[in-house]
Amino acid sequence: MPREFKKTEEAVKESYVRDVTGEWLRATPEIMDAKKVFADRLVNEFGYTPEQIQTKPEFYIKKGSQRIGPADIVVFRDAKNKIQENIWIIVETKRKERSDGIDQLKTYLSPCKGAKAYLKLVIIIFMPMKVY
Repeated sequence: MPREFKKTEEAVKESYVRDVTGEWLRATPEIMDAKKVFADRLVNEFGYTPEQIQTKPEFYIKKGSQRIGPADIVVFRDAKNKIQENIWIIVETKRKERSDGIDQLKTYLSPCKGAKAYLKLVIIIFMPMKVY
């Protein structure tokens, strides 16, 4: 008979971590080395509020009526309007050995006219961390 698994508070603490928005994220290498670090920097170094940032659920970018993918981190101009037209910054995180983040980010930015100017900024500042 299979053993029943129940999420205990200890199990959750060991395999999940809270990000700056208060959401619980699975503690994968990508989350711990890039996504959480970058979200923390957006708040602590760049002055965005946790309410402006969405990490979970990931924000799905649309082109017309088609969903083209979930962005790892989205920063909105203000916290009240979390819609695609209000996106200020899109961050796509990848593990160090992956290199497909730039093309993926360009795909996400193409339907987000207000966020286009920030592609270069994000890549230049955060390239050493392999955060695109």
